[in-house]
Amino acid sequence: MTQMRPDNRTETRTGDRAATIVLLVLQALGILVFGAFGLFIVFVSDSCGSSSTTCDDGRIAWGVMTPPLVAAGLFVISLIWSIKRMAQSRPAWWVPILMTVLSVGGVVLGFAIAASGVHNGNLV
Repeated sequence: MTQMRPDNRTETRTGDRAATIVLLVLQALGILVFGAFGLFIVFVSDSCGSSSTTCDDGRIAWGVMTPPLVAAGLFVISLIWSIKRMAQSRPAWWVPILMTVLSVGGVVLGFAIAASGVHNGNLV
């Protein structure tokens, strides 16, 4: 008599789905963290108003808004991609991690945009 063993792939799929869902929730909470980083970017405008510095407020505002917007956009992509991979029974746990790492690039991009809005008159 042949004894049936439980399919190990089912356990892997269940674990992968649980890990993916937890990581997606953490990624969603990460949007708030990246929003806070965006608020710190506003400090590039501290020298605005001095006699030798001119500032582009619109560009600084875009720099402040960039990190949470990038994080939210990457979260939507991550959500759609993860659901698609889970529906195909493929591992998806790495997708939210990848998108969160890419969201750090949004912070760097936001800082670069905001910093480009501050012009020091002493520079050549």
